[in-house]
Amino acid sequence: MGTAVAPTLTSRLWFKVLAGIAVVLLALLLLAAFFPWDLLRGPINRYVSDKTGREFAITRHLDVKLGRTTRVIMDGLEFANPDWAQDRHLVKADGAEVEVRLWPLLFKREIVLPSIRLTRPQLGLQIEPDGRRTWALGGDTKDESNVPYIGALVTDEGSIHYVAKEQGADIRAQVAMDRQSPPAGTADAAAAMPMRFKAQGRWREEAFDAEGRTGDVLYL
Repeated sequence: MGTAVAPTLTSRLWFKVLAGIAVVLLALLLLAAFFPWDLLRGPINRYVSDKTGREFAITRHLDVKLGRTTRVIMDGLEFANPDWAQDRHLVKADGAEVEVRLWPLLFKREIVLPSIRLTRPQLGLQIEPDGRRTWALGGDTKDESNVPYIGALVTDEGSIHYVAKEQGADIRAQVAMDRQSPPAGTADAAAAMPMRFKAQGRWREEAFDAEGRTGDVLYL
């Protein structure tokens, strides 16, 4: 009788342990799904501003979809440039969706952003001969470890200002997605390159003016 009871008690114990783990995991999943992320908007704004030494603000709404690659969805985004830059903002956009790889961030202190989607952004990108760049996210903008890896940058329409003195570059570009049906016979080209751009400024200290079409994904 004793040998028959022990396995039964052990099975019941394991069942309770597994059931408890399942309940905890379910509770965590529900918490992640329904957590009021907007409560963290103020603390996140202050933390990023303090760490970078420039103003960062999610202005209207914040949502997060947790996973190995987490999606951070921001309604209204403003991130100032360093005070030495020409443009006031690194990015100012009506909306942004940023993918963040959690493993490198938590364990290697590396910022890996596979994809950034921006809605009607204004971008101010500048790099100086001494290595300072506006898209470095730490206080020291010359430190390579503060420069995030950015995969695809996707936008619908907006403006980009790029300054690189060492390249003799000062370029302003306007980009916009086609929202109308293309003329007959051009559908394939428009589908492959749906974004129109106009750019002007200086490259290698030579003035230029250009316009054309490109895909909706920019790789940095």
